[in-house]
Amino acid sequence: MTAVAPPEPSSPAIGASTAPLTASRRRSRWVAAAALGLISSTFSTIVSQLFAARLGRDAAVDWMTVAAIPARDLALSAEPSWTAILTGIAFHQWADFSWALVFFGALGRWTADLRPLTILGLALPWAVFSSAMEWFVLGRCFRSGSRCSRCSNPIGSASSFTVRPP
Repeated sequence: MTAVAPPEPSSPAIGASTAPLTASRRRSRWVAAAALGLISSTFSTIVSQLFAARLGRDAAVDWMTVAAIPARDLALSAEPSWTAILTGIAFHQWADFSWALVFFGALGRWTADLRPLTILGLALPWAVFSSAMEWFVLGRCFRSGSRCSRCSNPIGSASSFTVRPP
């Protein structure tokens, strides 16, 4: 039986290229980022929809609340409309897709050669960071009419609206 030595820690990840960054590699990085964005945002949307009731949430109201970030008060009603639900889903998809483009596209120079376990380890801190940025920075920009400032109303229409049963 022959003993196999473990790979050196400084060796590149499996499938990683040590060649200089070429236009085709840069383009493939963006294509991969877009594909990952579509997959992860779709998965996130499906999980949110399927597990809302198990968490005591009404998925339609949640999507309407998300839609109120870009559409403001136009999306809010006593009964969520299909327009508000689809706007909320589209906004959620856009946010997840955009973060995948940032992480794997814009930051691809540093993230392209990460190993799967490293990406898994970064997933939770990245999720906390991206969610905080969405709610405390981007959400505030949308709620204040694209006027990003610390003086804008910290509680927007989406977070102050509640639906009470009759």
